Amino acid sequence: MRIYQVKIKNFRGVKSLQWDVSEEIACLVGPSDSTKTTILEAIKWALYPNWQITIQETDFYDCDTGEEIIIELTIGSLPEYFWGEKFAGLSLRGWNSTDGLKDDPEDGDEKVITIQLRIDDSFEPEWVLVKENSVEPRKIRHKERMRLGMAWLDSYVDRDLSLSKGSALQRLQGDIGSTTKLLNDIKKTAKENFASKQVSSTNPFVGLKDKITTCAKTFGVCPKKNFCFDLDGKRDGNITGTVSVFDGTTPARLMGLGSRRLLSLAIQNAKTVEGGIVLIDEIEHGLEPHRVRHLIRSLRPKPTEDNTVGQVFMTTHSSVAVTELKAREINTVHSENGIVKISKVDDSLQAIVRSNPEAFLGKLLIVCEGKTEMGICRALDKYWETNGKEPLAYKAIATVDGGGDSAINRAKKMRELGYSVIVVKDSDVNETSAEEETALNESGIKLVEWADKSNVEVRTCRDIPLEGLQEIIDLACNILGEDCIFDSLHNKLPNLSREIFAKEVTDWPGDLETDEASVRVVIGGVAHGKDWFKRTDKGEDLGNIVVKYLSQISNSDLAKKIKKLETLIYGGE
Repeated sequence: MRIYQVKIKNFRGVKSLQWDVSEEIACLVGPSDSTKTTILEAIKWALYPNWQITIQETDFYDCDTGEEIIIELTIGSLPEYFWGEKFAGLSLRGWNSTDGLKDDPEDGDEKVITIQLRIDDSFEPEWVLVKENSVEPRKIRHKERMRLGMAWLDSYVDRDLSLSKGSALQRLQGDIGSTTKLLNDIKKTAKENFASKQVSSTNPFVGLKDKITTCAKTFGVCPKKNFCFDLDGKRDGNITGTVSVFDGTTPARLMGLGSRRLLSLAIQNAKTVEGGIVLIDEIEHGLEPHRVRHLIRSLRPKPTEDNTVGQVFMTTHSSVAVTELKAREINTVHSENGIVKISKVDDSLQAIVRSNPEAFLGKLLIVCEGKTEMGICRALDKYWETNGKEPLAYKAIATVDGGGDSAINRAKKMRELGYSVIVVKDSDVNETSAEEETALNESGIKLVEWADKSNVEVRTCRDIPLEGLQEIIDLACNILGEDCIFDSLHNKLPNLSREIFAKEVTDWPGDLETDEASVRVVIGGVAHGKDWFKRTDKGEDLGNIVVKYLSQISNSDLAKKIKKLETLIYGGE
């Protein structure tokens, strides 16, 4: 089963959304309150297997019950039952990746149906098959929706670990009548007789334990003893008559949150139709990084015998989850006044997915030309926080490696995904013209670029006080060794002897019979060319030296551009 299009109107924080889905895994990322969970909840409601939903005024956008909630899912690759005259009838529509949705299928189109959930001020939900030229939409019963086999995982999983009505365990058991009869029988003699009932030839739990053990193992959940069933006394010690999964003598509901979530998903997945839909809110919740990776790999849809492929929708705030995904499986969500836009990440950004997954989890991105600038931004973050500003993390700001000369192009792609973007770059190779900067500003990209065709190392060495320049040389010597630094500088300053190198840099211009400005440019050029600080941690060390002297160089280009970056982040003059 595949969802090709999601349309939502007036549901919770979503006033309107239309999203065409093209991948088998669709992971929603974005800042808090961007409606990621709401979108998954809308899909869940449209596929809801029960006959009724608890609806409140707050489920309507802006609590306005005068505007109907409308959720539409256009679905293909369905089991054969749904294509028959008994179900779809004349409600079949067409879909292809080029033209999208058509009211009637044409040659080359895939046959699809559109399920609509509509809720008005009566708070009564109605599920129908819709088609523009259909006079009377066909209603969909809850038993038909149940055949879709949607699996849903959020933070509330304990219910699925017991044989309560509508739980995943009850659906896996299947025979509701025999289960109810057994429970009534068990209640008569209470918990002490339950063990004998489990071995009865008429017991509906025979084989269920093995099913759970097998499907749980797939998702990396192994019991300490063994999975079995017992009556759950709950916290007050009273017998409730509810049969639950146990690990030995311990109720599964007392397992760790991550294990409970995985066990719930395993039980649901075991009953989900082949090629079904799986919805997971905050996939990382309660799970260690290695279990997050394993879960994503386990969930990757596999073709069924009739070549249909399922689909997984998830949300995440975890860089671990982002790293495990392909770029095209990531979808950024941005909302403005209830108008929600979802953008699929381009494969060309796969390098950022691997190296800077945090970039997809923030609101504002600082795209740095290289790792030196990224490190300097980390130092500035600490400096600004020390001076009373909010940390960048608080403002959901992430730094991104722009990949050298690719920084502007990467910034444009991230801007297209809906992020606010600032670019921090050198001007020594590709200096940005005034016209180009104007175009960037108009597209929503702000630019911080060092003046005088300088890279960050040259700009720093030109502007920092001489005592700071000495600290930069000392830092480089600590990182790479004095011999390496001397040889690199001597190659550009032939008159630089060991004796002069051992002196303070303030003495170099006179001893070398050259001007101070030239010495500064040479040191900066060597630092850049020999990669003295081309690593984030080394760049941060360089940045710590810079911020130490900022107050002394307020009129320099270095200080002015850092002030510009601060203003773009925090506002003000």
